[in-house]
Amino acid sequence: MNRKRFLWLFALPLFGAAGCSKEAPADRQDGPDPIRFEIAFDTPLVTRMATDLSKSTWEDGDSIGVYIVPHGSFSLSDPYPRNVKMTYNATDKEWEPEEDFYWPRPGNSTQTFDFYAYFPYSEDAENPWSIRFDVSLDQSIPANFQKSNLLTAKSDKSGAGYAKKDTVKLSFSHARSMIQVTVVSPDEEVKAVQLTGVKTRSNLNLGKSGGPAADTLANDIRQAITMFPFGTAPSGHYIFWALVPAQKLAAGSRLFRIVTDDGTIFQSEGLPPEGLTLQPGTAETFEQTLTSTP
Repeated sequence: MNRKRFLWLFALPLFGAAGCSKEAPADRQDGPDPIRFEIAFDTPLVTRMATDLSKSTWEDGDSIGVYIVPHGSFSLSDPYPRNVKMTYNATDKEWEPEEDFYWPRPGNSTQTFDFYAYFPYSEDAENPWSIRFDVSLDQSIPANFQKSNLLTAKSDKSGAGYAKKDTVKLSFSHARSMIQVTVVSPDEEVKAVQLTGVKTRSNLNLGKSGGPAADTLANDIRQAITMFPFGTAPSGHYIFWALVPAQKLAAGSRLFRIVTDDGTIFQSEGLPPEGLTLQPGTAETFEQTLTSTP
């Protein structure tokens, strides 16, 4: 099994890299001290499926959830805004909150605030320490592949916290790992590929020490994911993708089940003795060459 590891920093043709919303106001109504944001990505990572290959910004209707907490404390005992839904308006190039979103009144003259956010928005995310996000088992459907993505942001103004009149800068990073496999099959058309033996369920903890993270469930069972067919390269090279939670894969794990057009099933060899650790925001790439004997 051939494998290479890359940081997930490359641009991929079917996706739009999320751009920056220049100081988009968080509330378009007149009022005291509306919060203003710059929303971007910390690196030019792959984001979501896009129908327009030239897009380089968020899609109209994309929604994120935002929390405000006192600086240095991830406590929700104070009545500060939590899980505020903000939706991107592509016409006005602004992020619009579902409710009024002004700076909270500080407890004292020097109090500052930290901001946490995630994408895609979930109305069930009232507990920021445990927000359930699972990946789809059938990622061959573009919409299912897209919704399997998960992105997070934490911003504390380089350790100082934000005060009124500051522009809050939210830089999103990927919480998922991506698996790419290129199947070399010059004689038979590759119909489908399954990524096998992976955990698919995770809880997002925005307040985790070290930053937001989506950990797999302790009791999760390993399942198979039908991968997204990215395309066919020249000379019978078939490329497939899958998004999975960060996790450890054991030595000997046979990751790929490959089905050709005539119904023949090929199974990949096992992972080496060190296994494989899937990290958030990275892509693991593999190449599988089919022979006449499965």
